[in-house]
Amino acid sequence: MASLEMKIDKGFRPMYLFVEDYKNRLKNVVPSRLEFALERDGGGIVSMTADVLPEGVDDELNFKYSERLIKSVLWTVGGFKLSIFADKRLFLQLKQAFTKGGLRDFDVRFFERVYGVPFTVEYCENVPSTVCGYIPVGKAAGGARIGLDAGGSDIKLAAVLDGKTLYSDEIVWQPKIQPDPAYHVAEINAALKKAASYLPRVDSIGVSSAGIYVGNETRVASLFLKVAEKDFDKIRTIYVDAAKALGAEVTVANDGDVAAIAGALEYGLTNLLGIAMGTSEAAGFIDVNNRLWGWLNELAFVPVDASPDAEIDEWSGDFGAGVKYLSQDGVIKLAEKAGIMTDKEATSAEKLKAVQRLVENGDKRAEDVFYDMGTYLAYSLLYYRSFYGFDNVLLMGRVVSGRGGEIILRRADEILREFGEDGRAAVRLLLPDEKGRRVGQAVAAANL
Repeated sequence: MASLEMKIDKGFRPMYLFVEDYKNRLKNVVPSRLEFALERDGGGIVSMTADVLPEGVDDELNFKYSERLIKSVLWTVGGFKLSIFADKRLFLQLKQAFTKGGLRDFDVRFFERVYGVPFTVEYCENVPSTVCGYIPVGKAAGGARIGLDAGGSDIKLAAVLDGKTLYSDEIVWQPKIQPDPAYHVAEINAALKKAASYLPRVDSIGVSSAGIYVGNETRVASLFLKVAEKDFDKIRTIYVDAAKALGAEVTVANDGDVAAIAGALEYGLTNLLGIAMGTSEAAGFIDVNNRLWGWLNELAFVPVDASPDAEIDEWSGDFGAGVKYLSQDGVIKLAEKAGIMTDKEATSAEKLKAVQRLVENGDKRAEDVFYDMGTYLAYSLLYYRSFYGFDNVLLMGRVVSGRGGEIILRRADEILREFGEDGRAAVRLLLPDEKGRRVGQAVAAANL
């Protein structure tokens, strides 16, 4: 396929094409069925059904396809209980994989920490149907609302009354180096009280915060990295407690979801996936009905490369994870393969900037790096679309800045047009320019 042309990473095998090839293989057999469901907090369930090869045809391929699919859905939606209906051999392989000590040991332990309960896998002849707990955005046309965006270096605030922003501010803080939970509690409370002083009352508070939140409670968050486990209970309910002190309801969403809301507000669009390509890969989604789905959207751990020689993620130990392709790590990896020498002592961010300086000066090797990044992006979006069904994608993060970002956008759009109709791309890509009108994360959070 012409659109798979790679300048540097010749071994890239997109998950999207791996799935398409697998489906073509099914045309020559009478397929079996794989049905599975993931149960998550609040009674939320996501279930899927797929045709698979019958037992004994190619069990190794069957397992790889099924395991990659379940892993993708797990990190997209989250969950602590996996119910599976499949042929006996395939079920046993999957159960072993998604058990402590198995192939997906990291994933199992991670989600046990997120939900605070054991991760279980069970055989189920009647897999439960999908139950989705939607979170409406802009649920009140009016009202007195506070939006808070908790970042790694500042807290952004907005006080909004009947849709009009009365106050906005940035407050410097240093959460990532503070082990005392009292510091975090005091800073959050003080910020919210300051915003509240500009309003006649506080009806609701919307919070945008990096990390994973379940039932508005903190489960995993880099902001509170230094807080010891024994002290974490105070952090777990930090936003809930702060809202109670002001007599208001609160909705906490990860910063990826709120970035998607900001993009939707800016462009007047819905059914939008926001992807931030920076230190890692962050994502958020707002559907056609202007709702969040309460999914985790941890696409950094969703596989995008099916090649057995794909890049290994050091943290999870898995191959082909998005974090090694749609982040600054992807740029650095391609640059090294292209023969671009960077300072070994430099940080990853500094290495990225070095490659970006080269592409600004017309370096052909650097241009090839961002060309391949565009290919990574396009095929990853085609794979993600099978789970979300989005039509619009907002690109964010330092990787897509400058001329390199323009090359990424152009290459990705070229591929996506091949999969679209009537000359239109399958997915509309949005890359805000620096002069574009931006809706603040805090103002967007106030719409929760």
